[in-house]
Amino acid sequence: PVDWWFVYKMPQNSCEKAGGAPDCALRFAYVDAATTATTLSVVPGVTLASAESALGRTLSPLYGAVPDVSDMGYVAYNDEPPDTTTTSSAFHAKGTIAAGTGGGFFVLHSVPKFPALPPSLGAYAWTASQVYGQDALCVSLNVSTVDAAAALLRVYHASAAGVYAA
Repeated sequence: PVDWWFVYKMPQNSCEKAGGAPDCALRFAYVDAATTATTLSVVPGVTLASAESALGRTLSPLYGAVPDVSDMGYVAYNDEPPDTTTTSSAFHAKGTIAAGTGGGFFVLHSVPKFPALPPSLGAYAWTASQVYGQDALCVSLNVSTVDAAAALLRVYHASAAGVYAA
């Protein structure tokens, strides 16, 4: 685990211009708190569709018939939830907060219709569009910061795309 990570998903048109592979628009650049590089580089051999990506590893425990988080609850919110049109929201806001007795994480992202929850979907998957460039920032939360992060949902007037409470 790291204190924070950031990913940037490549837009489809940049792949087409470069003659990229079919999965090119799911490739991403990654940086985290331990990174010493001063530039973003595309991660070779892994796409955002993979449970091995930073986003996949972070969100995977929330999937399955019963999430793999016995002491944890989560809220995924999106102003454009999966299988709907844009909702009326005070903010253009998307993300997932998950927390338990040991802390948690807060993923803020720009991806419409993502993540596709409820957890009955079985496993993490990229279900959103591949057309546009997107980004995600994940911040680790300790127990003392969980409430402050969750309070943002009230400010955002967030529409829950998925909720699970243990």
